[in-house]
Amino acid sequence: MQRKLVTAFFTACLWSVFAQAQTIIRVTPNGTGDGSSWDQASSIEDAIANASRNDKIWVRQGTYKIKPTLQINKTLEIYGGYSGTGNQRNPAVYPSILSGDKKNSIIKTGYSASEMVFDGLIFEDGFAKTGTHVNDVTGGGALYLSGNGTKINNCIFRNNTSANRIGSGAIYLWSTDNIVIENSVFENNRVIRNDNSEAGNIGGGVMHIRFGKNNQIKHCKFINNSSYYPGGAIYAWGENARIIDCYFENNHSDNTGGAIYVNFDDLYVSNTVFRSNNSELRGGAMYNNSGAVKVVNSLFDKNTASDLGGAIYNSEGIDIANTTFVDNNNTAVVFHSFSSDEEYTHIYNSILYNNKAGGKFTPDIAPAYSGSDISGLDVRRSILQEHSGGMNNLIGVDPLFVNSSNGNYRIRHNSPAANAGRTILFNGVSATPAGSSNDLYKNERLIGNNIDMGAHELQLPGCTTITTPANGAVDVAVNTDISWEAVPNTTGYTISIGTTPGGTDTIDRQQVTGTVFELPVNLEVNTTYFVSVISYNSAGEAIGCSEIKFKTEKTSSVVDCTSITNPVNGAENVSLDTNITWEEAVNASAYYISIGTTSGGTDVVNKESVTGTTYTPEISLEENTTYFVTVTPYNNEGSAEDCTETGFTTETLVSVPGCATIVTPEDSQENAPRDINITWESVPEADGYYISMGTISGGTDIVNNESITGTTYTPEVDLDENTTYFVIVTPYNSEGSAEDCIETSFTTETLTPPDCAVIVTPVDGTTYPAYEGIGWESVAGADSYRIYMGTTPGGTDVADGLEPGEDFEDPESGTYYLRVVPYNEAGEATGCEEISFSIGAPTPLPPGCTTITNPADGSADVPLITGITWESILNAEGYRLSIGTSPGGTELVNREEVTGTSYT
Repeated sequence: MQRKLVTAFFTACLWSVFAQAQTIIRVTPNGTGDGSSWDQASSIEDAIANASRNDKIWVRQGTYKIKPTLQINKTLEIYGGYSGTGNQRNPAVYPSILSGDKKNSIIKTGYSASEMVFDGLIFEDGFAKTGTHVNDVTGGGALYLSGNGTKINNCIFRNNTSANRIGSGAIYLWSTDNIVIENSVFENNRVIRNDNSEAGNIGGGVMHIRFGKNNQIKHCKFINNSSYYPGGAIYAWGENARIIDCYFENNHSDNTGGAIYVNFDDLYVSNTVFRSNNSELRGGAMYNNSGAVKVVNSLFDKNTASDLGGAIYNSEGIDIANTTFVDNNNTAVVFHSFSSDEEYTHIYNSILYNNKAGGKFTPDIAPAYSGSDISGLDVRRSILQEHSGGMNNLIGVDPLFVNSSNGNYRIRHNSPAANAGRTILFNGVSATPAGSSNDLYKNERLIGNNIDMGAHELQLPGCTTITTPANGAVDVAVNTDISWEAVPNTTGYTISIGTTPGGTDTIDRQQVTGTVFELPVNLEVNTTYFVSVISYNSAGEAIGCSEIKFKTEKTSSVVDCTSITNPVNGAENVSLDTNITWEEAVNASAYYISIGTTSGGTDVVNKESVTGTTYTPEISLEENTTYFVTVTPYNNEGSAEDCTETGFTTETLVSVPGCATIVTPEDSQENAPRDINITWESVPEADGYYISMGTISGGTDIVNNESITGTTYTPEVDLDENTTYFVIVTPYNSEGSAEDCIETSFTTETLTPPDCAVIVTPVDGTTYPAYEGIGWESVAGADSYRIYMGTTPGGTDVADGLEPGEDFEDPESGTYYLRVVPYNEAGEATGCEEISFSIGAPTPLPPGCTTITNPADGSADVPLITGITWESILNAEGYRLSIGTSPGGTELVNREEVTGTSYT
């Protein structure tokens, strides 16, 4: 047991000696020394060749043309940015440039070169030559790394190119583990077309991660890199690769994955920005071919795919949490049809807004093909544009970014995204729990009980500064306002006022939206008050804010409001020259009066100072107008506050009415009825109307200025026929009568005798058992009717011109002759026919002649024995038959009576 302890102690001591013996080798572009000092600086080639394991190489500023590629097979630490004086180092000021001169790859490390360090170097113009065979690999225009645990920090890789089939324009990670690349910039690196490869080509305009595991890229920028093949910046093919807090902009692939192409295995991306990347096919920023990808706290902005998936195209499995997708083209997220449990798209707590649709697809989320299996799609607690699937999403709402036009996608304090996510969904995707994470903008990820949607977490507002009264102020007016400075991203403020530290006995946590608080009542005199104003938003209240204190004045001369006594509030028909009066206010030196035509308005009088309690407007007020008046007492201590205004409405002045328009008859109307009514339109200001009518223009011989209260006048008697009349209607009120009103003329109809009447009862030629009266049809234009009846045609012995209503004796049995003659002022109707009727048994009339039917008239060869027949005649009692041999002869049969219609 003792020997083991001694051995362990010896080993530890030996390591300490080796660590202390670590050598620093200094190099310059033209160095020829052993590197022991800047004066004895070595070349970089000799330094690498002569260094021992774990030595450090300090690279002075300058450009180092690397030819051939530097081969490193031991662990070294290479630092750039030295000035060449002592240990003075600043890579930004003293750039150390390793250049491949556009001909050579710059550095290749072997498997034994583990735990390497590259720090503060610029790798530029490296070139990886074309490879054709599957094993012909020189990829990595700047670096080819085979050793595990290498750290690249604070370096710049620019203008490096790979024409090799393995891609990797700047760095090729060949089956390496635990590589850490951080705080570095990759710009204008590229993979160019290789038509000679027998084994196919791989992209990665900056980097190809080939196999290996646990490789990390942190705090790096990838700008303007490109690849002819997939992955404009990175081609990922390794386990548990991580990209954290990086920035990808304007990267391009002529194929898929404008920024990143995930070939196999898994990739974790967090707190990273993808902006304006593009691909000629799918996945403007990212294409997941067959990997398990997680994206957290990231932003995809203005990325474009010429085909589908402006931000992301997913063919395998992807989890996305708290990520913002804005202004991406051809649908932000497009996924392949799901056919296994390994194929899924999960989107949680995210914002997809203002993305543009690709063809028939929705702009935010869509399957690549119509009818695709979408069973693996799970979208929850997100703001979406049109996609309607998932649970608890907000569709078609504005997330209310701070300033999206300037690329500021932080959410405002009133955003619907605030507190709308769920922490459990975030924790299911993120490698770090929300309570220990930062959002995209390096703020706390979880504020309050629920996480916000999107890449930004709304933060608690800062404390405000109370400006009035000042902290510690004395003799503060009892009616003072409390005011404070505005705090950005704040919904409002909570104010508390008390008479003890932290007290709320005066004002208890009252919410205010502005930056001024007016006390509802005056404070007590000679009293110390404590005030706190706490800003808040949807994330919560500011923390650790201080309160102030102040002491009020010992005595108060604050003036209170007065009461307006004339006009009273709500008064109507107020005189236009009214005075405004009010009660005297205690402690008032004078009064401010304001008058306006809107509530609170000052368009008539604007805070004019008055020393008495009466104010007379300099000009008369407008009629029929509502005015609002405020009288505010004031003195040297200030003005009364919140004084009540009074409203009143002025009178409407009466003016002489205008003329009326006559409606009937129309001017110059002909054939007007003699009993016509005169009508006219109402005039609002009129109390009544004077009507005059005459038979000459301006005449009054029919009606002379008669007063009418309505709008209709009916002449007392019918007007004369065929006469022209002139009418004037003049409205009037208490102020007078309308002037110069226009008269209307019209001409009455010319009378003619009426037409004859049609007698309805009795019916002409009819016999009645008793007299039933006389009836006829009314005749237009008839004033009345005259009845003429007698026992002979034209006779009048029964009724001679009697009119309806006049009595005459009822006719008895016999025949009578009747006429009804209408008449008017023009005379009786002419040519009226009379009818006849009978009363009692009717007088038989002779029957008509019959027609002999056999033999026919003029027939010949009639048999000697023949019958004679004839037609039956109505009302005939019998027939008399005569037969002779000459016309009218009766020598054979002489007027023999026959009752039937045949004779033999």
